[in-house]
Amino acid sequence: MSTEVYVNGIYVGEEELRRLFEKFGEVKRVDCKGWFGFVTFKTLEGRRSALSSGSIKDYLGRTLHIDLPQRPRNKRPSIKENHPSLKCISVELGAWDARENVFYYLGTLNNKSNSEIILKFKKKKRRTSWKIGDSKYETSWKNVVGAMKVDSHRNYLYIQLKTPPFMYNKTACGYIRSLVPPETDLFNPIHVWRFKYVESDIYQLFEGELRQYKMCRLRRVSISTDVLQRPDKGITDLTRHLPFPIKWMLHCFYTNGLLDVNSIAECVPVLRRHLDDHKKIFKALNSLFWRSHQNYCLVVNFKDKLEGELKRDITDEAEEKIPHCELIYHIYITPTRVVPLPPTIELSNRVIRHYSELNKEGRFLRASFVEENLKGIYLSYEKNKDLEYRIKQSLECLPIQGLYDYKLLAFSSSQLRDQGCWLFAESAQYKVSDIHKWMGDFSKETIPGKFAARMGQCLSSTQVGADSTLISEKHIKKIDDVLCSTHDAKFSDGCGLISPDLAANVRYTLKLNEKTSLFQIRFKGYKGCVTEDKRLRGQGIQLLLRDSMKKFESGHLDLEIIGYSKPIVGYLNVNIIQILSTLGVPDRAFETLHESYLATLNQMTRDEQMARKLLTSKPTESNTFLLKAMNSGFDIVNEFWLNTLLKTNQWSLINDLKWKSNIFVEKSRTGYGTMDEHKILKEDEVYFNYTKLVDGVPTAETVELEGIVIIAKNPVLHPGDVRKFRAVGYCSQLRHLVDCVVFPQVGSRPAPDMLSGSDLDGDMYWICWDKSLIFDGPNSPAGQYQRITKPSSNTRVEMEDVIEFFVGFLKNDCLGQLSNHHVAWADCSPKGVRSEQCLRLVELHSQAVDFPKNGVPVTVPKDLKPPHRPDFKRYKGRGEVVKSKKVLGKMFRSIPDLGKWENEDYSKIAVDQDLVVPGHEKYLQQSIELKKMYDDEILELMGAYRLMEEELITGLVIKGKYRNKWKSDWMASLRQKMDRLIRRYKAKFSEMVDAEGGINKELVEVKIASAWYVADHLQEGKDGKRLFSFPWVLVEVLCQMKNAALFDRGSRSMREAFKR
Repeated sequence: MSTEVYVNGIYVGEEELRRLFEKFGEVKRVDCKGWFGFVTFKTLEGRRSALSSGSIKDYLGRTLHIDLPQRPRNKRPSIKENHPSLKCISVELGAWDARENVFYYLGTLNNKSNSEIILKFKKKKRRTSWKIGDSKYETSWKNVVGAMKVDSHRNYLYIQLKTPPFMYNKTACGYIRSLVPPETDLFNPIHVWRFKYVESDIYQLFEGELRQYKMCRLRRVSISTDVLQRPDKGITDLTRHLPFPIKWMLHCFYTNGLLDVNSIAECVPVLRRHLDDHKKIFKALNSLFWRSHQNYCLVVNFKDKLEGELKRDITDEAEEKIPHCELIYHIYITPTRVVPLPPTIELSNRVIRHYSELNKEGRFLRASFVEENLKGIYLSYEKNKDLEYRIKQSLECLPIQGLYDYKLLAFSSSQLRDQGCWLFAESAQYKVSDIHKWMGDFSKETIPGKFAARMGQCLSSTQVGADSTLISEKHIKKIDDVLCSTHDAKFSDGCGLISPDLAANVRYTLKLNEKTSLFQIRFKGYKGCVTEDKRLRGQGIQLLLRDSMKKFESGHLDLEIIGYSKPIVGYLNVNIIQILSTLGVPDRAFETLHESYLATLNQMTRDEQMARKLLTSKPTESNTFLLKAMNSGFDIVNEFWLNTLLKTNQWSLINDLKWKSNIFVEKSRTGYGTMDEHKILKEDEVYFNYTKLVDGVPTAETVELEGIVIIAKNPVLHPGDVRKFRAVGYCSQLRHLVDCVVFPQVGSRPAPDMLSGSDLDGDMYWICWDKSLIFDGPNSPAGQYQRITKPSSNTRVEMEDVIEFFVGFLKNDCLGQLSNHHVAWADCSPKGVRSEQCLRLVELHSQAVDFPKNGVPVTVPKDLKPPHRPDFKRYKGRGEVVKSKKVLGKMFRSIPDLGKWENEDYSKIAVDQDLVVPGHEKYLQQSIELKKMYDDEILELMGAYRLMEEELITGLVIKGKYRNKWKSDWMASLRQKMDRLIRRYKAKFSEMVDAEGGINKELVEVKIASAWYVADHLQEGKDGKRLFSFPWVLVEVLCQMKNAALFDRGSRSMREAFKR
């Protein structure tokens, strides 16, 4: 008789589970399957005792349910899809040349068992798969480059892939993911698969059954075959004596399938001849990579192209260093490959700044764990043990051929959620432990999650606002936290004070507005926000810091800035709308705001007034540029480039409105929170002094808000997360605090803690005073967020423990799933966010938020899976999608699907004759040369960041596949790169003007600017890509020309009218 029991609700390890069940009897075996598992006793008495108890509590007080072993259910027979297929004899690997008329053969995949090879086309899943022996390969049709090609004379079918296919090995349990390709030496640089098929009517297959599927097309070709001879030396030997940046770039070409070893061997002598200027070589290689990486073929005549690139006048980025940024090396780690990418300039952190020389040697790597298609990797409990091992192995030691062996250094909280980390290559002088020792003393932390979070604090992307020459220990003073007598929370949790002198220095260093009064900081082992306090002027104290801000001991004295107070407009979102709707705000209030906002968006490319209204709602640099052009008289409808930028804004905003319900609320703002240090505010009172905007530009005028307001801190899930307060209006002691919400230090519970369990160490708050959105009645009871902590031990945390935690997080992170379930239950339940399911999900969500610090995973119970998904929420997952009957669904369906972004028709571009002035011809040829240089740099940025030109200028990412993954620090570095590029070409313009000399400098400026404008319209573009931003570098001069032309026409009209 069986002695086994079934256990449900497991989130502890097998050893802990064994210990829990030993009280019923001696345990023979424990088998965990994730959230469920089986425990086998040695005797029947142990089994009976466990079953009679029915459940057991673990060390956190959570219930594990015990039952009889579950028998497999009789599954309903499924209707098997008849997949169109093609019988094949062999599968070969190779690469295209750029013209796609020569297939460079590299090798054949082994078919040791001589089994039949079947190439299947799965129509419903839109995937293609093929089996060779016990191995199976599968890829999406979206991964296929262009059309599949067939050479019917030789019975060859060619399939070119952007990334390698997923690989599976056959086991007793079915097919599971494979980690090592069968032909490792062939697989990395390969993109083309050639199938030798058996005689069949292949055209009937594609033009018949697969014709309706646009992603599966066929093209007839005649392709010759060539064999790439393997050189005596591999890439490691060829690049051994080259500087690291050049060696890294050649690895990027090779690993991404752009160069074979022969091409690298040909170009090495060229590289050695120019080693005296290796920075220029790096720039040339970087430029060639980003122009070639989306062609998915071998670069032809690479040696000639490299020599041509080296002859160009390439500006050295190192000589024009961007403040607070460093060149960061990146790699993708997939189940089978390590894919290096060219380094990008990003905001730095304290570790990279201190060890900048090691970073230049490439010893720091920013790594991301991804699937073969470079999307997020998923670890399931049962089938991905090999992937789990692959990640652990990579973190323990990741050898990159010909470079270094890398080990895990640390990771920040944002990196952890993005499945990334920092790796470090140890040298004789510097070990990982040495870096950790310099970062600080983390010995007090005995929980791996919190230990990793503290180290990650040193890796946050920051700018240095004041260095150690301005701050010393004597300038720092510790002050007590303001405690709450009736609740286990602090009013001052995470906030401190900064002197006016030091604040002024930070503003000067970072070129901030004079009204900036709050800074989110990293200093020594402290983190949080500091606000300017006038009382510290002349006191000799620069910083007042509290214990709640201190996380570890560190001797680092640079004051690092993460963020600061500034005017940020406010928007509604899905969660806030669901809560306000549950609290009694009528649907009509949301619909009115939605209709008004949508009407404005629809008209913004045709109506200047509507465009002006939208552009002023987001005071970005590109919007200020557009407003400046509009104010000068440019026609936004007929001026192609201005209209394109407006349409980019329009497309992005409408997409966010449709899928995120981001409704602009004019009477709302977003800002940091801080505490009233003067004890003026009473319970349920706040102070908010915001900057007034005119045409999107911040003015010197501020407005002290007075009256009833609602405040929330995203994400909001609990009914009590959106609360009413009274803004007190004028307050002389607090009016220097601008664009930040000031909370009281009195009350039964700290106000920030009642807002989604937040604190004042950098959380952002949405504050709204639109009367139509303020609900009637009192506030709902605030959520009680129970903090769960893992029992600490006296053992020291080792890096092996951190690696285990990292992998555990990838397996158990369910924050997004909980949020999506909450939205679905709030939509389908009559009680909205007050439903039982939503309240349970809120509790689980608060525990999942703490998972990165306490290491306690959260399991989503099956009964909390929603019965269906609302149509307004776009997220991956199975389940029925239904039309939402609530206000979010109605607003969603009122917006038609935007589809894909399409470029404008270039044939309709008109030349503005106001910008074509006599005498520009003299400067036209030089302007054309500058235009070519500028376009090359823009194309390089477009390739490096995978953006279109209009995205580079506006900073709006409108391509769907990149929107959610785009990193804010990448955007910051891109913005700085664009600013530097614009400054450089403005300097070239000034050089052209100065070279002319003469008295009439303004006339020369106008002629040269006109030449730039004409040169831009004469060029046809490269590779079918026409660029338009070149003349608009001189937007100030073009605006002056437009104003002068309009004034001249107006004067002539007046003179003619006067004559008549």
